Amino acid sequence: TAMAVAEQQRSQQVLAFVTSIFRDADPYKSTQRTNLLSLLVGSRARLDREFGEQPLVRAELLIVVAETLVGVQQEVKAEEAAAAALAALDGLVAAHHPLPVRARLTLVEAHFYRDQFVAARQQLQQVLRLVDADPIGLGPQRLAALSLLAHLQVEENLLDEGERTGRAALQWLE
Repeated sequence: TAMAVAEQQRSQQVLAFVTSIFRDADPYKSTQRTNLLSLLVGSRARLDREFGEQPLVRAELLIVVAETLVGVQQEVKAEEAAAAALAALDGLVAAHHPLPVRARLTLVEAHFYRDQFVAARQQLQQVLRLVDADPIGLGPQRLAALSLLAHLQVEENLLDEGERTGRAALQWLE
């Protein structure tokens, strides 16, 4: 179908862009000396330039960049990229589509690591409503949301709730 072909093309574009980021970081294949963090931060402008006419591809790549920025402890920049992805996806896909849910989960993580528990909980409540509406289609996102909720509850010293949520996540896996 046309939808499957479009999805495959988007996946190929995402893979090519991500591959190019790592190729640019390779000192043996790039003429520039740079590190991964500067490439990630600089990729925002490149995304606008290369994928300005393809908002779905641009949004997915913004999410990948945001997820990676959380991993390298650049939570503020991750929040900016995830928020930009959400803005790009608004009106483009449904709120329960996996991409906006991934962007929201990235925001939850960034808020969590910045000790912004209220903001993390607010985003997480939205994610849980979305994944509850489609528990099968959003299974991986549901598991991620439950795991983040358990971490948040433990961090807030709500140990019993954290244990219950952790057990719920394990049960859901079965």
